[in-house]
Amino acid sequence: MQDACRYLYKEPELILRVQPSVCPEHGGLLVTVIGEHFTASEDAVCRFGSSGEDGVSVSARLLICRCPANRAGEVYLDVSSNGVDYSLNKIPFMYTSQVIILSIYPSVAVSSVKTVVQVRTTPVLSSALLCHFGNQSAVAVLESSSILSCTTPAHLPGDVVLRIEEAEHQFSTGVTFAFLEAPRIMSLNPSTCSSGISMIRIVGSGFDKSGAICMLGQEVKVDAEVRSTSVALCKSSAPRDRKNVEVKLVFNALQYTTNGLMLYHYESPMIMKIIPSVVSNQDARVLTVYGDSFVSGGSKVFLHIGSSNMLETSLVSSTKLLCSIPMFQNMGNFSVFLSFERGGTSVSLKGFWFDAGIGSCFFGNVSVKLSVTSSSSAVCVTPPSKTGLVSFKMIFNEVIVLNEKFYYQDRMEIMYVDTYPLFRSGRLKFDRHFQKAASVISSSCIFCFIPTMRAAGIDLEIFNFEMQEDITIRLIGFFHPLKLSFKFLICHPENIMSKSQ
Repeated sequence: MQDACRYLYKEPELILRVQPSVCPEHGGLLVTVIGEHFTASEDAVCRFGSSGEDGVSVSARLLICRCPANRAGEVYLDVSSNGVDYSLNKIPFMYTSQVIILSIYPSVAVSSVKTVVQVRTTPVLSSALLCHFGNQSAVAVLESSSILSCTTPAHLPGDVVLRIEEAEHQFSTGVTFAFLEAPRIMSLNPSTCSSGISMIRIVGSGFDKSGAICMLGQEVKVDAEVRSTSVALCKSSAPRDRKNVEVKLVFNALQYTTNGLMLYHYESPMIMKIIPSVVSNQDARVLTVYGDSFVSGGSKVFLHIGSSNMLETSLVSSTKLLCSIPMFQNMGNFSVFLSFERGGTSVSLKGFWFDAGIGSCFFGNVSVKLSVTSSSSAVCVTPPSKTGLVSFKMIFNEVIVLNEKFYYQDRMEIMYVDTYPLFRSGRLKFDRHFQKAASVISSSCIFCFIPTMRAAGIDLEIFNFEMQEDITIRLIGFFHPLKLSFKFLICHPENIMSKSQ
């Protein structure tokens, strides 16, 4: 009987890269070879030039060995899983007399913030060390024979090469270190928070996606979702102590924003008990309502019974109010809720021939008088309403000339756009994501309602259907939360100016 031999056929090893790719002359540095088709074995060999060194093949993609001593210069590295058959390729490997930087942490820092960087190296002989960040230098503190630390100097944003100077003009190998733009918060939307959980949109610059955290005051930390270098999202709930808090962003536990913005806390009203809770529909009664947070900036409080009965209340305290209810025609159960919108906001309308007839404005089903101020402008004053979106119509000489939407909230902003050349139809687009149809008042005026507290530095795009062209205005600065309207005057398509009113 003949002896049987068993052969294993496999793909030859292929080296992709090696870490680190440099070794000191005295050798002894642990080297990781990354590749393909390795065979897990303790018979693996790394060959540095003509010198072989035992290694361990950990997996099909990983092999570990130590570089032997060698003269300074370049050699070629190849590997074998069985000590006989070597890899399909060889890659350059460098020996040096320099100190070798093996790793740094962190590898980035804010340009204007002093940051301690820990550097791990091959053993150094001198204690008088310097860290060179590009052309800037800082004193290095030797913590052990192979670990030192240094503090980043002030530097312009950008990548630099970090080197260690062991003695005069004797430098280590270099690694890349990044100085980042100092992150800055420009706006919060919304800038107020009630007792519920709110999603806060943070707009600024220099944001980093690595380990972003929102700091709400000194104690509360929540994860931040960084959408881009200028936009981040954070979930916020009202603080337990009901105080206003400062919002900051933290990146990698080291890059604090250079500024913070206040998140203002307010209490949302809550009804806890109504006395009496059952009344006859034939009796006029006084209801006593108990709850919390009934005070809201001096606004009147309205009690809504069902969807059609809105009654003004007498505020006794932040936890108690009184309301006289009339006799109702209907019977049944009615939902009860509160609103604080007192109305009284002047809404300006611009156009032509306002003095040629009689007009009125409808906010939902509520009609108010249209007050004419000139032939080209008029004003409607908002009636009280609960927060939310209502229909808005302007009727002139018994004809509906405007049919839009109107949003009730604590603060309201209206945008007017006077345009040249003439407009007959158009649309407004804010910051590429929010688009709203524009209502044409005249051939030279269109307007559109916009959300409160929009960020600075957004694009307002006006598309003129008549001329089939876009005109873009760059809005620089903040919308003031107390302004009722903003006017942007286009003097000429190539000479665009903005003016707040």
